Amino acid sequence: MEEIWKDIPEYEGYYQASNLGNIKSLPKKYKPLERILKPQQRNNYLFVCLSKNGESKSQNIHRIIMKTFKGESNLTVNHIDGNKHNNKLENLEYCTPRDNSRHVFISKIKTTNTEKFKEEIMKDYKNGVTLTKLTKKYHVDLRHLKIFLLENGFELKERRIGKYSRVINEKIIKEVNMMYEENPNISNKEISKKTGLSGSSVTRIMQEIC
Repeated sequence: MEEIWKDIPEYEGYYQASNLGNIKSLPKKYKPLERILKPQQRNNYLFVCLSKNGESKSQNIHRIIMKTFKGESNLTVNHIDGNKHNNKLENLEYCTPRDNSRHVFISKIKTTNTEKFKEEIMKDYKNGVTLTKLTKKYHVDLRHLKIFLLENGFELKERRIGKYSRVINEKIIKEVNMMYEENPNISNKEISKKTGLSGSSVTRIMQEIC
């Protein structure tokens, strides 16, 4: 695929973005060569720092690409294949936060790598590799990873989120997840009534699920 470069809005003459997800700085007085910026990672998203007139701002690459090629929007940027590091233009789209969450469940994107590397994941977990390291190593969703391990006979440590009367463990998280999968429009209040969880507990679980 041919790489197409365009000026980044508000940074014309300073930086350009490409349809392949790259960001480069343009030649300046004391830096006469173009330079592809090396992305950094934050919350599993890639970002770069853009500087202009002595002011530097860190911006997520997926939003830069969409702003450059599709225009600015307050909507969420969705990674179509579920890989947050794939910032090619063809893999990005604007959508509402609800559509973005629903997309994950309908397409089952984030279960793909869990199934693909299931033997390696189980072996690593048996050998003491942490969940966090597994998500990064195999690019899998933490929620699906936990469910996968539970379904394959692994015991995960019970954990408590806040000081609530009901312990929030993997079973309860799975229960709430099933409710959401069956009805993506279900409200937190309805979930709270059905499970007996406090509203704040439901909110915390939904933030992890979505």
